[in-house]
Amino acid sequence: MGDMTYREKNKVLWRGVRPAHNGDQVHKEATATNGTSLIYTVPAGKTLYLTHVHLGAVAIAGSWGMVYYRNVADVYVANLVRGVYVGVTTSPPFTANYYPPLEISAGFDLMVVSNIAGLTLYGDILGWVE
Repeated sequence: MGDMTYREKNKVLWRGVRPAHNGDQVHKEATATNGTSLIYTVPAGKTLYLTHVHLGAVAIAGSWGMVYYRNVADVYVANLVRGVYVGVTTSPPFTANYYPPLEISAGFDLMVVSNIAGLTLYGDILGWVE
């Protein structure tokens, strides 16, 4: 996706929410079944401004999954959205929106994890990097 270049140049005129950004939009997704999958790694020298996380599932009873992020040493940092499934179902999605955006540092990974065979999770993120 392309650069956002329509931000108000005169920062004195900025009021309330930031009107745009000077980075590249990021919209990535990944699927995990009984394991962990990488959604996105923040590029070197950049910061990810995360605005939306979505977790969808085809679930089985007693299962759980989440979208989380980890640091450059592959150590868990924080849960972004988590779903716990109590029955066999095409489950409603779990979402989280971050306003203002959650800032995630360069080299950090965003992951989707499924805890059990038969649980297929669909994780996606939306934001931008600058």
